[in-house]
Amino acid sequence: MSPRTIPLNRYYAEQAVHSMCIVFTIAGFILFLRHQQRSKCLGVLLVHIATYIFYSLGSLFVSSLTLIQQHWILPEHIDHNTVNFWKTNVYLLGRFVASISGAFLALDRLLIVTVPLRYRSLEVTSKLSIVTVVIQIVGVCIAVLGNVNDKLMHQNIFSSPFLYIARLLSCIGNVFSFMAYSEVILYFAFCVSYWRYSRRQTNAAAASRIMRVW
Repeated sequence: MSPRTIPLNRYYAEQAVHSMCIVFTIAGFILFLRHQQRSKCLGVLLVHIATYIFYSLGSLFVSSLTLIQQHWILPEHIDHNTVNFWKTNVYLLGRFVASISGAFLALDRLLIVTVPLRYRSLEVTSKLSIVTVVIQIVGVCIAVLGNVNDKLMHQNIFSSPFLYIARLLSCIGNVFSFMAYSEVILYFAFCVSYWRYSRRQTNAAAASRIMRVW
């Protein structure tokens, strides 16, 4: 579909929504940090909120580029294909990173219900948050290497062995597409486990122990 065929009102509305998401996620991040100062514990939920701040910023960036294309005010030396390249990659990377943090948050919630005592003693949420950030960084690096593979091949910047490695990493990067499905499955398992846990509690005080962990 040509950029001119899409109403501009849609992109103005998208920018408004993304801007509101940025404001709300930053506000939630600040409030959660104040709570974390008392508990002194880095958690997966904090990483997930921070991830969605960057995801909202990336979505606003993509929407802004599209709006600029609609007005055809790009400098002549900038190709529209290059702009579309960045729009697509920023959008996909945002989805991958958000899916990763969402899946680990679902796993974190599931472990709270299934092994609450070991969850606290082993500081599982802190360890999972570190693993989440590491996987996100590695995933972004894999995606970047895969995207520049063709450019490096045409420019002959690196040797042939490096190109094979970059192509392999690009294929590995496709594994992250299953994270969204994992997130849904883990949240479903959490809902079932939490329901079963709540039914086993004999009083309100025991039932509220998990809520204090959150």
